[in-house]
Amino acid sequence: MSQPSHVFYVPSTRAAIHTAIDAAVLRDGQTVGLYSHQTQDELARNYPGVMLGTVEEYEAQLVQAVRTESVEITRRQYLEALEVLPPLDWEGSRGNESFKLSEFHTGNITSIYARRGHRYFTFRDVATLSHQEIMSRLPGA
Repeated sequence: MSQPSHVFYVPSTRAAIHTAIDAAVLRDGQTVGLYSHQTQDELARNYPGVMLGTVEEYEAQLVQAVRTESVEITRRQYLEALEVLPPLDWEGSRGNESFKLSEFHTGNITSIYARRGHRYFTFRDVATLSHQEIMSRLPGA
């Protein structure tokens, strides 16, 4: 069985992150939830603002909702994050280094930590960012 290409979801905001409510399928000429068997109007009774969109659209709005700007942290906070779990993609070059937590916030979003000289930073973004992309997100890049 192929994966559904559409989902019902409530758009995420910085205040609230929602998961997809149900996969959307076509039954008897009508788009309904794969598990709930409800239409968008029926789902809206329990989920105000529910939308029908592609899986890609849902994932893109989720990333936008949970992505954060870099903030400066202390060396101690940086080291604590480095030691809590095995880091992902721990890389360094010319006095700079970065790593990602191996525990994910949601989907492909994780906490990212970076050091530039004697300054330390963190932010949340997709785990696929390269070391160079991470360093470009820091102040003074």
